[in-house]
Amino acid sequence: MGIDIKGYEVAYKGRVYAALEMHMIWKDSREREENSTGIMPAPTFLDVLVINEDGEPRIIHDETFMFRFMRIKAKGEAHECD
Repeated sequence: MGIDIKGYEVAYKGRVYAALEMHMIWKDSREREENSTGIMPAPTFLDVLVINEDGEPRIIHDETFMFRFMRIKAKGEAHECD
């Protein structure tokens, strides 16, 4: 079971998909332990369950830097100003 990320879209290789769930994968299980700063290191790979253009569920597996997650704004939700 992964992390529920409904309410997010994910950009991957120039396409945007509705995201459902994410699994994080570390290249070495020892790296999951918190380092001296108390911050857990980033995962090496992600498995992201998405809905593709045909409405079919698909899993995308790639390195973390290949994904960009964007929260889907609710209707009437205020936009952030810089």
